Amino acid sequence: MQRRNQLRVRRNGCHWPPSCCQVLALLSLTYQLVLSTVLIVPLLTSYERVTPTQVIFCVVSLPLQTMSLGLGLALTLSDPTARLVAMEQEADSLGLEQQQQSEAESTLFLCSLCKARVGKSSIHCGTCNRCVCGFDQHFKWTNNCVGSRNYHLFVETLGSLVLSEAALTAFLAHFIYLSFETDLETACEEYLSWDGLRVVQALSILCACISTFLLVGAFRLLISQIWLRFIKHKTAYQHHHPPKQRNSQQESIDATAIEVSVAGRSMRRTRVVLPTPEAELQLSQLRAKTEEQAAK
Repeated sequence: MQRRNQLRVRRNGCHWPPSCCQVLALLSLTYQLVLSTVLIVPLLTSYERVTPTQVIFCVVSLPLQTMSLGLGLALTLSDPTARLVAMEQEADSLGLEQQQQSEAESTLFLCSLCKARVGKSSIHCGTCNRCVCGFDQHFKWTNNCVGSRNYHLFVETLGSLVLSEAALTAFLAHFIYLSFETDLETACEEYLSWDGLRVVQALSILCACISTFLLVGAFRLLISQIWLRFIKHKTAYQHHHPPKQRNSQQESIDATAIEVSVAGRSMRRTRVVLPTPEAELQLSQLRAKTEEQAAK
């Protein structure tokens, strides 16, 4: 069977090459988790046996950090490709003949870019070169699309990130205050075997800045998603790209100009969603029936 699409298709966020934002996000979350568990908590433990702040941090922040990192990886590995497109891609990879699916009768539209059966509401992502059902956005921090198949992971990742970064920011503020107001040099020398208090303070301040940035960004994005989904009942794509008015002759054709990546170069192509012959027959029968009812 000939390949329908000569463009490079990304199935998830782990496909090469990674984006700069994706690498930066992974390094930032890993840095926070390692610094907190390996340096700050043991240092405070050697200075004071047990404090309420340490208990709150260990019980709340550490599990939330681990959960947000795990959910972020799950979102990166998820495949939001439209279900019919995914089945056809799997059939192509196995060398099988395409089988007519019962679901195809209600989604008989053809994308001109990936040459696959899709729903009329699907969107072709120019970065991943694939059609995504319920497309919300291409999330650059995981280098993956967000659609109806992985939207729950997206919201869960944002929620856990807001909670974990809020707890971590409060804990780091407490630690930085203690490092300047109290004598932690002895505890630092005992734990590190050298006077590295200034280095620890610098690393903590850097971690606090990263945590504050992630907290503000994740909180704003979560609020915008709640506002769009539950108040406006729209996706982010629908909000930023409102549908154009079309006449009756264009009611079954949807043309959108998007940027696609071809051989590592960005090119502007027009994506057209056309009805297949079966869908065109259904549309013509529906129009004929409507005209007969209007004539009577």
